[in-house]
Amino acid sequence: MKKSLLILSMALVAGGAAAQSLVTKYGPTLQHMLNAPASAVNTYSANAGATTVDLIITVNDAETVAKAIERAGYACNVITDEMLTAKLPASYVATLAAMEEVDYIAGANTLQLFNDRSIQSTGVDRLHNGEGLETPFTGKGVLLAVIDHGFEYKHIAFLDSEMNSRLHSVWNRTIADSQPTTTIPDGGEADMNGGHGTHVASIAAGSKVEGISTYGMAPDAKLIFVPSELMDSEVLEDLAYIHRTAKELGMPYVVNMSFGGQIGPHDGSSSYCTGLDAMAEKGAILVKAVGNDGGDNVHTNHTFSEDGEVRYVFFENPQGGYNYLNLWEQTGNQEAPLTIEPCIYSETKKTVIVGQSNFSKTGLRYTEGIDAKNGKQFLLVENVVATMKKYVGDESAVFGLKITGKAGSNFHLWSMQGRIYRPLSFVTAGISASQVLTPNDYYTVSDQSSATNVVAVGSYNTGRSTWRRYHDGADLSIPSYATEGALSSFSNIGPSLNTKAVKPTVVAPGALIDAAFNQHSASFGGEIKTDDYVTAVKKVSIPHPIIPGLSTNKDYYYGLNAGTSMAAPAVSGIIALWLEANPELTYEQVFQIIKETSAQDEHTAKGGETSWGYGKIDAYKGLVKALELANNTGINEVLNSEAPVTIMAEDGQWNVLFNTNETFANIRVCDLNGRVVELRKLQSPKRGQEEVVSLAGYPTGVYLINIETTKSTLTRKMIVK
Repeated sequence: MKKSLLILSMALVAGGAAAQSLVTKYGPTLQHMLNAPASAVNTYSANAGATTVDLIITVNDAETVAKAIERAGYACNVITDEMLTAKLPASYVATLAAMEEVDYIAGANTLQLFNDRSIQSTGVDRLHNGEGLETPFTGKGVLLAVIDHGFEYKHIAFLDSEMNSRLHSVWNRTIADSQPTTTIPDGGEADMNGGHGTHVASIAAGSKVEGISTYGMAPDAKLIFVPSELMDSEVLEDLAYIHRTAKELGMPYVVNMSFGGQIGPHDGSSSYCTGLDAMAEKGAILVKAVGNDGGDNVHTNHTFSEDGEVRYVFFENPQGGYNYLNLWEQTGNQEAPLTIEPCIYSETKKTVIVGQSNFSKTGLRYTEGIDAKNGKQFLLVENVVATMKKYVGDESAVFGLKITGKAGSNFHLWSMQGRIYRPLSFVTAGISASQVLTPNDYYTVSDQSSATNVVAVGSYNTGRSTWRRYHDGADLSIPSYATEGALSSFSNIGPSLNTKAVKPTVVAPGALIDAAFNQHSASFGGEIKTDDYVTAVKKVSIPHPIIPGLSTNKDYYYGLNAGTSMAAPAVSGIIALWLEANPELTYEQVFQIIKETSAQDEHTAKGGETSWGYGKIDAYKGLVKALELANNTGINEVLNSEAPVTIMAEDGQWNVLFNTNETFANIRVCDLNGRVVELRKLQSPKRGQEEVVSLAGYPTGVYLINIETTKSTLTRKMIVK
C-alpha cells in the first residue's frame, strides 16, 4: 500500500471534499500523526509530527508480525494473539501495513487524568470490622493494580501494621527503558497533579491505621503501582505485565484506571477498547472512570432530515490556545455522507469565512477519512487560535465547522479543547438560528469507557458540606457537592454508542473523598493549602506500631479531592472484596452482580440508566451475590476463610451471611439470663446463604446472638430499643 494514499492533501481542507477513497489500514489518529508538521502543537496524539510513532497494531498472526518487526531491527510487545504495540519509525509504517497479517494500525492517544464518607456511602463499612458487624473480607489474597501517576510509594496508607510495604512491585513508565521492580522506592513522584495516584490508590486499598478514620475499600489487598505516561499503547503493555504477574502469583486481580478522554468513536470499536476487552477475563476485572466533562459543553450531535441540509458548530477559544475535536458520522457503511468544511466566525466583522483555499495559514490541521475498523466517516481537527485570529484580524474570531449532510445521516462530535457554543450575532452573518447546533452532555462517557468488558464508573456526592483541617481546626465550607446522594455535576453520562453495554455501568462516591496525599508532588510540596478545599490537607505523625511511645518521625498527609477518578477506585476496591469471596468471578458475573444488587433511590430514579447505569454500588449485597455464584460454580474455598460468617446489624435485624460451606450451623438468640428465645438448626448451610434474624417483637433489652458452626463459635450482643 502506497503511503501517498494514506495522507490527506490540503485540498480536503480547502474544499471539504468527501473522503470515500481514504479507507486504509491506518486509524484516524495515525493519519493525523503522519499529517502533522514537526512543530505541531498536540498533547493528545502521541508523537505528532515526530520521526517515530507509538502504535497499536491489530493482526491475525501476532508471532509472524513480531518476528518481521524484530528482523527489521525494531522492538515490539505482544499484547494478545491479535494485538501488538510498538514504537516505530514513521518511515516503516507503510512497510508494516503492506503485510497481509496486519489488519489495522492505530496511532496511540495520550489520555488525561480525570475516605471516610465513601466507605459509608457504599456500604463497605458493613464489610469491615465495626460496631455490630464482623467479616474477614478485606481484599486479602487479591492483587489490586493502579495505573496512574503521582505515587508516594511508602505512604502509611500502603504499609501493613508492621510498617512493611504492601506493594508487590512498581513499574515506572515515566522513566525511559525502565523495568518492573519489587524493590519499592523511597519517596515519590514530583507530579503536578497533587499526587493523583496516591489519592486514587488509597481510596481503593488504603491501610487501616490506628488514629486515622480514612482507609480504603480493600485495605489488605496486594498492590502494584504503575506510574504512567498515560499513552494508550503503553497502558496495554502495563495491563499485559499486570496479567502476567497475577498469573505467576496465582491471584485474581483488579486494575483501576482513573483517566481517559473524548478522542475516539465512543462505540467500543477503537483498537484500545478492543485491547481492553481482550484483557478482561475470569479473575481479571478492569475498572475505568467515565470522565469529568459534565456540564462542560463538549458534545453535540445531529440527524439530517433531507439532502443538502446545513448545520454549523462553533467553539470557544480555549485557554490552552488551540481547539482539538473529533467528529464521527454513524452510518458505518464505508461511505462519507457528510461534507465538512472548516470555517471562522468573526464577531467584529459579523461574517463567517468558509472553506478558504489558504486555510493552512491559520494553523489548522484537518484529517478526514473513513475508519476501516468501523466503517465510519471521521474528522480530526486542531486549530491554533492565535494564528487564526491573526489571519482574520479579529480577536473575537472563533473556529467552527460547516456540515452538509444527506437525509438520514447523523453524527456525534466531541471537543477535547474548546467548549461548543452559539455566537450571539450569528444571524447577522447570514446563518439562521436553527442552523447552529447547541451542546449537550449526552454521550460523554469517555471513549475508553465504552469498551464492552470494562466497568465504567460515574460519581455521586457524599453530602460532605464541611471539612475540618487538621493543622488549625478550621472548618472549610463545601457547598458545591453538599446534596447528598445526587449525581456529581462533573460526572459524564451516557448513553454509549456501544449498544452491547450500559455506560456508565455503576456510580460510586466521588465528591468529596478524604484520602492520602503525596507530599512529594510538585504542586503540593509539603505545604498546607488554605484557599482550596480540594488540596487542603491534614498532617499526621504515626507512632511506631511495634514499640509503644516511639515515633516514626514521619509525617503523612491526607486531604480531599473530587472526580470520577475518586469514584472508580471505590468500585475497584469493592470488586477486590468480591474476588476474595469468589476468585473466579468473570467480568460477565461482575456486571451481573452490579446489575442485580446496585441501590436505587429518588436520585437514580430521576436520571435513569443514562446517568446512573445500574445504580449506586452496594458492597454488601454484591458480596452476598458473589458468594452465591461461588457456591453455584463449585468453588471449593474462598481466599479468606478465617471466619465462617459475616454478621451485620441493620434496620431492626441481624443478617448472618455464610462465607463458607458448613456441615451444620446453630443460631441462638438468648436474653441476659441465658434463656433461649430463638433457635435455628441449619443442616449443611451453603456459602452465600443468608439468615435474617428479625428483632421485631422482642421486648426492649439486651440479647446475645450465638452462631455455632463446625469449626467455630462466636457470640455478639444485640440491643433492642
